[in-house]
Amino acid sequence: MLNRFGTFDIEKGTSAEKLGSKLHKMGFKIKVRDLNSGLQGILITAEGFEGGADPRREGIALGD
Repeated sequence: MLNRFGTFDIEKGTSAEKLGSKLHKMGFKIKVRDLNSGLQGILITAEGFEGGADPRREGIALGD
């Protein structure tokens, strides 16, 4: 789910889509659509780094 300046974009075909009608009833603007963010992240821990890549796009997290 993503909010860009007032309208909540909800990813079609995900569990978040089930929230759309409830949010709409609460007064939120909702748009259900395909999303493909491609986010990637790195978590720094005491043991080292942990990485993750969005499986909906190209790319993987690698490390030693």
